[in-house]
Amino acid sequence: MRIFGLINLLPLLFFQCELFVSEQMRVVKIIKRGENAIEQEKRSELFAIISKDYLDDWGHNYEKLIESIDNYFQRYEDIKVQITIKKILITKNIAKCYLRVYISSYNIYYDDYTLINQPLIITLKKIISDYLIIQIEKSDYEESKYN
Repeated sequence: MRIFGLINLLPLLFFQCELFVSEQMRVVKIIKRGENAIEQEKRSELFAIISKDYLDDWGHNYEKLIESIDNYFQRYEDIKVQITIKKILITKNIAKCYLRVYISSYNIYYDDYTLINQPLIITLKKIISDYLIIQIEKSDYEESKYN
């Protein structure tokens, strides 16, 4: 009787695991969309994944972020982005991504390459069926904690 009860629970457990995996995959998809939009300098695609309620550790709200990214795209060429996702935590409709961002870009004014190597925490909020970026924070997490 117990085995029969456990067997009946398996589809429910599988469905919950599948649901959780798909939520993580949705978050990964948004991060990858952002990575590609930055490299290809596709402003509209980048802002499509950022919430109007955006706020970050550098004092940017949505409008200031638009201005800052526009300035960056004007000053830099040959932008290469690599994002390594260390950990994703999802609670209800909020996802926190612990990641490391590497950006290499050519500064046209100084005729020099700029390298950024920064650990960040990106917070996303699920709106209807998709996630939007609502915050980016500086992070000082240790690499070994999330490997």
